[in-house]
Amino acid sequence: MLIPKEVFEIRRVAMEDQPRASNGILVERLPDGRCRAAATDGKQLVVTSWDDSGREEYPVPEGFSVDPVPGFRLVMSQADAKAIQKSIPKKIRYKPILGNATLDERSSPPQAATTNLDTMTRMTLRAVEGDYPNVYECMRKTTKIPVRAAVCVDPVLLADVLGILAKMHSNKEPIEMEIRGPLDPILIRVTSERLETVGLIMPKVKR
Repeated sequence: MLIPKEVFEIRRVAMEDQPRASNGILVERLPDGRCRAAATDGKQLVVTSWDDSGREEYPVPEGFSVDPVPGFRLVMSQADAKAIQKSIPKKIRYKPILGNATLDERSSPPQAATTNLDTMTRMTLRAVEGDYPNVYECMRKTTKIPVRAAVCVDPVLLADVLGILAKMHSNKEPIEMEIRGPLDPILIRVTSERLETVGLIMPKVKR
């Protein structure tokens, strides 16, 4: 399995590394051949999927398999996900495929590998035991709820405003978001004992 470096960012959603499966990152091979990963802390959830075609082109250590395994499923620990992400080279303009990690779905225990062509890093992963939460059932239920308004926003602007509000207020005050329509500004409000802060983000037209 070829895993893009960006996928490992979802580990930031899960809680700190603990021996419970719910604190790990779920990585799996879907029936259609695509790959999917999920992370949650019980209050927030991030799921991402990708096509790992071209995995045969990734240079791997001797004895390392890149063959897909139908139904493959692994709960990866926070520590392993962080170590793999850190080992992926940053400057990969000359060979973009190196901006991925590769996972041997056939090995037991599971193994991961990364390389910058000069050095090869091969890691034996610690599979987290236990049952992972049924996060996809939660997603299915959510998507059945009628959509009242869908808005596209610039992710940088959204992160900036949310980051500012989070620093101005304690994490005890909830952040209120008001979405009126696809072309109307999104209003973000936080109220505390001393401050009432409001932010507006203009929607971004989807092309």
